[in-house]
Amino acid sequence: MLEGEASVEAYRKKGKVRGRVFLLGLEGDSAPLDSSRLVRPNPIVGIFTPKVVAWSGLAKTIQGCRRRFGASEVIIRWHPSMLDRSKLSTVLSEFTGVTETPATDSLPDVAKRCDWVIADPDSNVHLPVLKLGIPTVSLQNLGVTSEIYSDLYGYVAERIIPPPVSTIEELSLEAVMAFFSEGWTARFRRYDAAYLCPRHIMQKQARKAVRELLACSDREL
Repeated sequence: MLEGEASVEAYRKKGKVRGRVFLLGLEGDSAPLDSSRLVRPNPIVGIFTPKVVAWSGLAKTIQGCRRRFGASEVIIRWHPSMLDRSKLSTVLSEFTGVTETPATDSLPDVAKRCDWVIADPDSNVHLPVLKLGIPTVSLQNLGVTSEIYSDLYGYVAERIIPPPVSTIEELSLEAVMAFFSEGWTARFRRYDAAYLCPRHIMQKQARKAVRELLACSDREL
C-alpha cells in the first residue's frame, strides 16, 4: 500500500516491483487548495523549520513576512527532530506577533491556523499541508543546507510546489497563485491518490485489498 504513483516509481527505480500495488494515499482529511489564502490581508504565515536551522535566515524571513506581506502573526513550528535548541532570541529583536508552537501540537493543527506556510524545499511537510488545502512555498535560507537543495522528493520537478526562492523578498504571491491554478490537483494526486476522495471509500477499498492479500496467503499455505 503506497501513497501514489510517485511512490511506485520511486520503488521501481530501486528494483522490480513484483507484487500488486494498492494506492492508499496520504493519511488525513483533504480539501481543495485555496490559493486565495495567499493574498489575504495581514495574513497569518507559518514557518515550518528544517532539522538544522539557519538562524539568521530564519530571522530575516520573519522580518520579511512582517515588512513585505504585513503578516499579523508568524507561527513557528519547530522540526520534531531539531538538532539544536531555539536560538531565536539571539537573532530576533522584536517578538511581537511571533508564536512558537509546542511540540505537542500536531502538524495539521498548526497548519490550520495559517493562511499559508513556508518550508524548506526538501521538507516532507509540504504534502500534508497542501492536502489540507493550504498553500506552501519553499525558501532556500531556512536551513544550513537549503541553498544546495536536491529536490529529494521531486516536489519541484513534478511541480507540486513552486520553485524555491532565495529570500522571502523574492517571493511573488501572484506567481504562486498562478502556479497552483494550472492543473495542480492532477499533479498532486500522483503523490496522494486519495486527494479529495471520500475517506470511507478509500478505507473500504483498503479493507478489500487486505482481504485479498490474506486470501492469497491462505491459498499459499
